[in-house]
Amino acid sequence: MQSNLIECFENGALGNCPNNVAVLDGEKTYSFQEIAIFSKNLSQIITNNVIEKNQLVAVLLPKSTEIIVSNLAILYSGNFYTNLDLKAPKERLEKLLSNLSPKLIITDEAGNSLLKKMDIKIKTLVDISDSMKINKLYDQNKINETLETSIDVNPACIINTSGSTGVPKSVVLNHKSTIDFIDWCLDNFDFNNDDVIGSLSPFYFDIYTLELFISLSKGCTISIINENKAAFPVELVKSLNDTK
Repeated sequence: MQSNLIECFENGALGNCPNNVAVLDGEKTYSFQEIAIFSKNLSQIITNNVIEKNQLVAVLLPKSTEIIVSNLAILYSGNFYTNLDLKAPKERLEKLLSNLSPKLIITDEAGNSLLKKMDIKIKTLVDISDSMKINKLYDQNKINETLETSIDVNPACIINTSGSTGVPKSVVLNHKSTIDFIDWCLDNFDFNNDDVIGSLSPFYFDIYTLELFISLSKGCTISIINENKAAFPVELVKSLNDTK
């Protein structure tokens, strides 16, 4: 029984097929081993900026491998994540950030520029590009210590609802509830490391979390499908065929 979502990755794809393709992102591919190194590098940066554990770290990035790396890094650091919609109206993002008050925001140049236009106090920012390097920048012993103290009722992520009342709501998922959902899915469907999961939904939707940790548990490849293709069925089918 896994006690945290990182164990799904460490005991799953990373332990059994580290060199398999973890992510197809346009023309770029990344192995599970590369994803692990990038994530642990970023977790060190997070730890340097967020001393306490079980703190919320926000991610403001376009749909990409970098979000996957950010989410794993946040979990490696003993904290929990929320993915924000870079295309959301400025007023919605302001409300979310005001309500959530994350300790840290992981973003890029475009996200940084957007945040500067908002009527909020800018939190500590981390540029994702600093960690997307294959050389190891992290302390594995410190990561191990963090994981050893993690318990399954700790928060793993926050999903932000559409906010039909005009005020966005936020729902906390803990490690246990997410692992239970993944275990149910794996008990009922036969996933293996030859499968390719086409990830069409935005990464701020809840289904992304299921897709991600099925992949990390079983060694499936995630093919990141551009959100614009949802409106063009022929292009979508072509993408599914190209990535099998």
